Amino acid sequence: MADGRRSPGIAVKLFVLLAAFSVMPVGALAWWQLTAIAESQRAQRLASLDGLASAKASAIDQSMANRRRDVERIATLMAPRLSRLLEAERELADATQAPAEPSEPLPELQDAGQLDERDEIEAAERAEEIPQVEEAPLEEPAEPEPPAVARRTEALETARAELRRSLGLILWDQADFEELLVIDGQGRVRSSTYSEHEGRTAESIEYFQQGRRATYVQPVFMSPITERWTMVIATPIRDENAVETGVLAARLNLAQLFGLINDVSGLGDTGETVVGRMIGEELVLMAPTRSQPDAILRRFPLAEVEQMPVTLAARGQLGRGERVDYRGDETLAAWRPIPSLEWGLVVKMDEDEAMRDSAQARWRTLQVALVILVLAVIGAMLVARQVVRPLRQLREATDRLSRGDFDVRLDIRSRDEIGELADSFERMVAAIKFFREHARPESEVDDDSLEAEEGGDEDSATQE
Repeated sequence: MADGRRSPGIAVKLFVLLAAFSVMPVGALAWWQLTAIAESQRAQRLASLDGLASAKASAIDQSMANRRRDVERIATLMAPRLSRLLEAERELADATQAPAEPSEPLPELQDAGQLDERDEIEAAERAEEIPQVEEAPLEEPAEPEPPAVARRTEALETARAELRRSLGLILWDQADFEELLVIDGQGRVRSSTYSEHEGRTAESIEYFQQGRRATYVQPVFMSPITERWTMVIATPIRDENAVETGVLAARLNLAQLFGLINDVSGLGDTGETVVGRMIGEELVLMAPTRSQPDAILRRFPLAEVEQMPVTLAARGQLGRGERVDYRGDETLAAWRPIPSLEWGLVVKMDEDEAMRDSAQARWRTLQVALVILVLAVIGAMLVARQVVRPLRQLREATDRLSRGDFDVRLDIRSRDEIGELADSFERMVAAIKFFREHARPESEVDDDSLEAEEGGDEDSATQE
């Protein structure tokens, strides 16, 4: 070339061409396959999470619906017993003209579920008191009660015992409850399976106020009795004339509910279920989670979690996709609302684990593609060598021929166009050798011609 640089040889060009035509389709196929595998795995995982979310939301909704019906049925059973108790109290009060006994306040249970501190202090003081020995005053003989008062007192005690016994039997039979309370219309606890609550007032407690109008479910709080998380379902107690006479409140045992929520079947090592509820401008988690067992009642400002799946679900939306969870990790998630509790439920799994099968399939595909590419490159090298080798022999033979070496032999045995070219080259060399060996030098030919012309001139002169 004019600039002195040598262009790449035909072997290099042919190798690059063959390798490019081998790599491009294999690479395109591998890319398409990898994308298809990832999308398929993501779609399958999201469908699986969506199915779990739907099943869990339906199961929780159905479980709470069953608990509500149970409480309403128990309230129906307690209605005549409460009516008899209230009627016996009225009859006894009319017979004795005695004022109603003051009632102690029922512990506030809707905040942290702790017993009243004043009660604990008083109990401790009573335990430390040293009894004083005093002379017993002479007792005057008590006047016997009138027969009517005695009958009404006995009827009252019978009604109270019947109500208490009925609650105890129901609680013994129903493992879903940890306490049952019967509260009259003034908020006084008439009977409870936890005896220390009897005689106190629940007038200011939310579940009593809400339960007088319709069945009400109070959010999760800590039980002061079992020191476990619980909820309260309260419903009106109505007599045979549909008149509201009180409220039945049932503390729930949430072991089964939390077991359903925290079931990790099909969720691998990082999957979990999260439930939450919107309270004001905050999202509050309603159950412990797999990764954070103490996350129950954890609060998040709405501005921080507005687009999180649990927030969307708590607002009544449903869906699935790639989302950031409350820990700040990338996850695949599916979310559903639970209307009966005003909760949102999310079933999620860390994206790395969810796409682990896809990553393994990608790696296997890459391995296969790499093997194919190596074989393609090796094949391109062999083909290029097979094509270029006879061409190099032809070039070397041409160089020798140009230097006057006619003893050229080609070792080309192919039957394609290159083999035909080699045969033609060899015939050409043979023809050149033949004509060279049998042709006289040009000077001799010129001398013979000159002598022939002179001989002709001499013959002409003699004849004249």
